[in-house]
Amino acid sequence: MSANVVAGTTLRDAVAESDEDLTALQIFPLTNWWNLDIRQAPVDPRSGQLIDWISGRDTDPNAERTLHPDFVRGEVYNNLVIGLSVPAVAVFYLAAMLALSLHLSHGVWSLFQTLGVSHPHLERCRRRLAMLLAIVVPAGFAAIPLAVLLGWLR
Repeated sequence: MSANVVAGTTLRDAVAESDEDLTALQIFPLTNWWNLDIRQAPVDPRSGQLIDWISGRDTDPNAERTLHPDFVRGEVYNNLVIGLSVPAVAVFYLAAMLALSLHLSHGVWSLFQTLGVSHPHLERCRRRLAMLLAIVVPAGFAAIPLAVLLGWLR
C-alpha cells in the first residue's frame, strides 16, 4: 500500500485504491462478526429484561427505560459529571483503573522482553518505566471521577 494516503481516508478506501493484492492479509473471514455491520446483528431476546433490571424498571414499570436517566445527547460533560456523581459508578471506574495499572505494569515490562530488550543491565530501567506508566496513566484517568466526587467538577 502506498504511503501517501490522504488524511481521513479509511483503511477500506485505501485498500480499494491500492494496486497491491492484500487478500493475504485477511485476518478474519468476511462473514466474521468483526467484519459485519453490528446494526444487522441479532439482538438477544433477553436484552430488554437486562436493561429493565439495571434501570429499575423491573420493579417500577413507570420508570424511564435508560441506563443513564439524565442522559442528554451531545451533552458529554454533563453526562460525565452526572454519571460519575453516583459513588458506585465512580468506585467501579476507580477499580477499573487499578486493574489498568496492574495490566500496564506487566504489559510494559513484558513488551521489552518480547522485543528482545532483556539484558540484565536494562532490567532496572524497564521496571522503572513500567512502574512510571502504570502510575501516571491510570492516575490521569482516575483524576476525573475523583474530581467529580470531590466537587471540583460540576
